Amino acid sequence: MAEMKKKVKILAIFDKFKDCMDAKTIGDTCLSSLSSLFPSQIETKNIAMSDGGEGFLSSLRVPYHLHFFDVLATGPLGEKITAPYGVSYLPCSSSSSLSPSSSSSSPPQSPSPTAVIEMAMVSGIEKVPMMLRNPLNTTSRGVGELISHAYHVNNCRKIILGVGGTATNDGGIAAIQGMGFKVELIDSEGKIYEPEVIYGRDIKNVYSISSPSLPLFPGLEIEIACDVTSTFVGPQGATFTFAEQKGANKKQREELEEGMNHLSLLYDSTFHRNIKILPGCGAAGGIP
Repeated sequence: MAEMKKKVKILAIFDKFKDCMDAKTIGDTCLSSLSSLFPSQIETKNIAMSDGGEGFLSSLRVPYHLHFFDVLATGPLGEKITAPYGVSYLPCSSSSSLSPSSSSSSPPQSPSPTAVIEMAMVSGIEKVPMMLRNPLNTTSRGVGELISHAYHVNNCRKIILGVGGTATNDGGIAAIQGMGFKVELIDSEGKIYEPEVIYGRDIKNVYSISSPSLPLFPGLEIEIACDVTSTFVGPQGATFTFAEQKGANKKQREELEEGMNHLSLLYDSTFHRNIKILPGCGAAGGIP
C-alpha cells in the first residue's frame, strides 16, 4: 500500500490593510485561494494579528475569552455612536497568563476583570469619511467614556488599551475629559468655559484640568498596546509623524503642534509628568 502523503500545514497571520480589508478577511481570502489550488493537500489556520490599531479587539476575542459590551459614546467627529469593548473574566492578574479558550461556557467571574478597548472602534480614522478627515475637528472623548464605563459599570481594574488607527491629534485631553475630569478652555476674550466636547482645534486654548477631591479611578491600571515610539512633540512627535495621514495640511500641523506643546506644559504642572520627549507618548495623537 502506498504511503499517504502528509498534508502541508499553512498558517496565515495578517494585520489589516487600512481602509481596505480587516486581518481575518485577508487571511480567509488567501487560504481559500490556496485551498482551491491544492485541494485535499493542505491544512490551514488563520490567526488575525494587530499592532494595537484596527482589529485589536477581534484579535484578542478568543485568547482572552472576551464578552462584548456596546456603549453609546462620542465618535471622532463628536457624534454619538455605538462602540464595543471586551471584558475578560478569566481569574488572572496579568495578560501574559491569559491562555486561549474555545469553550462557549462563561468562566467564573474574577473579582477584578480585565477590559480590552480598541481606540479605533470609537475614535478611528476609518469612521471618518475621507473628505472630512482633519485632526483639528476630531476628538478622543469616546475613549475616556469607554474607560469610565469599563471601570465603573463592569468593575474592571485593568484595561488593555489598543492605540492606533485613530483620527485624532488632541493630546488625549478629550479622553481625559471623557473620563470625568473637568477641563476648561479660555477664549480670545479671556472667558473661561467648560466645553461639552474638546477637539484638536481647542487644545491650544486649554486653561485647566481638575478632578474631584476623591480619586476617580482608584486602583486602575492601564496597559498600552502599540508599536509606536514617537514622542509627544517634536520632529518625531505625534503631529509631525502622523497628522498628515489624518488629513492635516502644513498650516494645520503647525497649529496642532502649538497646542501639543501647550498641553505638555499643562500636563507637567498638573500631573507632575514631563511627557514631551517620552518615547511612545506620540501614539494615537498623544493618548498614552
